[in-house]
Amino acid sequence: MGCSAFVLRNTTFNPLLDGLPETLFLEADSRSAALYGVLLAEFTAPGPGRLALLDRAAEMLFILAVREVATTTESAPWFRALHDPHVGRAIRNIHRDPAADWTVEKLASLAGVSRSGLAARFQDTLGLSPGKYLTRWRMNVAMRLLPDRSLGLSEVAERVGYTSVFAFSRAFKRHIGVAPSSWRKLAVVP
Repeated sequence: MGCSAFVLRNTTFNPLLDGLPETLFLEADSRSAALYGVLLAEFTAPGPGRLALLDRAAEMLFILAVREVATTTESAPWFRALHDPHVGRAIRNIHRDPAADWTVEKLASLAGVSRSGLAARFQDTLGLSPGKYLTRWRMNVAMRLLPDRSLGLSEVAERVGYTSVFAFSRAFKRHIGVAPSSWRKLAVVP
């Protein structure tokens, strides 16, 4: 039996994490046993690259545990949303291209459902409207882009679907609580 803990940063809106139970359990199988073996070997006989191996093995165990939750838990809202044929398709389009000029109509058309049908399904599965989900996802992407100082604020704004830095900054501050420039200063780059 093993135990791992993860420290997560920048999780203002992360629908995957929001849908996970506080504690994850992973059933032992050949993959998890092999990864535990790597962890134990690196703890007992460390070599060059030890920390990288430990990090990656722990991350892979986490992914296996999340996969187990995703395939066995119907109560996690984001997993239910992804499995919904219409909401899942809309979410995948948003994630694939957060900068697109998305409207509920466009998302509904791509998802093969009416505008009101998509809105109702989003509300039922996630407790959010499609527009609110889109905005939160864009802010999530922006939080990941902002620490990269090679990107100007206008480029970050453009990559997350805003035509002006002013509109982006206003939306970011409303949702995150600080201006993008302040976030950039505070952001810890891994």
